[in-house]
Amino acid sequence: MVLDSYMYGDPETVLIRKQEEAARKQTACGQCIHHKQMEFQGENWHFCEFKRRQYGTRCHLYTTEKQ
Repeated sequence: MVLDSYMYGDPETVLIRKQEEAARKQTACGQCIHHKQMEFQGENWHFCEFKRRQYGTRCHLYTTEKQ
């Protein structure tokens, strides 16, 4: 398994960086009605309902309630 360059170093700072990234993505897309979550091999995967939309980057389809 190949790790990204930021994954080498102190394990505590790597974990903090990973948690901060997850928090930023949750802030951007977490309340959207198109947000989907799936558990796969013990990890929670978050994704957008629409194909080719990257989870964690707020797009023009962001809505918090059905209209």
